[in-house]
Amino acid sequence: MHQHVGAELSAHETITAEHERWGPIAHLAAEYETIAQTGQHDRWATLLETSGLTERQVDLVLCSDAYVALSAG
Repeated sequence: MHQHVGAELSAHETITAEHERWGPIAHLAAEYETIAQTGQHDRWATLLETSGLTERQVDLVLCSDAYVALSAG
């Protein structure tokens, strides 16, 4: 039974080490995603502004809930 307890501790230590190893990578990936979404937002805004829509129509699109989904792609 004592060996089993040691194995659980080893598994716990392994999980902790993996979390410490991948945690910073996940954080960087989240930052990258935020930067990419910002870039897409600006790209789509520019495309909308040059699409032939009126300024009012562009404003309506930029303020809509659907625009978040559009600019995330």
